[in-house]
Amino acid sequence: MLGRLSPVIFGAIPLILALIQVNTYVAPVGTTTTQLLLKSDEYHVIDLSLNPGDRYVIEVATSGLSDVYVIEANHFHHFKETGKPPSSAVAFSMVKSLSLALPTNSGGDYKLVIKQLKDGEVKVTIKHGLVEEAVSRMRKGESVLRNSLVAELPPGQVYVIPIYQFVMGTQLEMEVQRVEKAAVLSFSEYLAYRRGSKSLEALCVTERCISGSGSLKLSSGDFGDVYVVVHVTKDVAALNLRVIATPEMLLYSGTCG
Repeated sequence: MLGRLSPVIFGAIPLILALIQVNTYVAPVGTTTTQLLLKSDEYHVIDLSLNPGDRYVIEVATSGLSDVYVIEANHFHHFKETGKPPSSAVAFSMVKSLSLALPTNSGGDYKLVIKQLKDGEVKVTIKHGLVEEAVSRMRKGESVLRNSLVAELPPGQVYVIPIYQFVMGTQLEMEVQRVEKAAVLSFSEYLAYRRGSKSLEALCVTERCISGSGSLKLSSGDFGDVYVVVHVTKDVAALNLRVIATPEMLLYSGTCG
């Protein structure tokens, strides 16, 4: 499984990515880059300390294959004891490259964990920024990338990626190669699929479903969550996802005034 992705990443704790109001403080400046060479089963931990109103952008790229976790510092003992992230963690598996925004209105201490699945070089870039900077860009008419993921998916499994708070003004772009099926399901559709009352084939709506290889682009017309479900059968599949916040999100949330 690709793991259960929390609202902080492929969605937002009600619009926190671009819409919260913050207090002014002196923000960290610049970008930090870490170059690693990791063997299979090795992991590297980077401490993250965010102040209220911070919006860090973390980028991970590897010549191998990685799992990437963001774990609250006070839950890190679970990972150390079991080798697995706690249920509260943000978890991405089979990663070739990843860009994720970490916005917060309360601050907090976190552990960024890179766990290597296949030997390779790993580059981690952390860009320090503020939520208010993203809001300002959107008020000027720019779109803001929430998150992007490029993954390499082994055959014989089903991968589920929740995209929480797929609110109005949000766009989802997906490209897949060599899948059996990849579909974007609403919450009710996903429940029906998970309970076994409907198959992915039955839920495969043309504009939200790909067989084999292809791409799609969706714009949200609602305020619900959606779920990307990917069936991989014979070959190693490739998945590319992007979640984008457009300026229209500000109109729907009433924060432009």
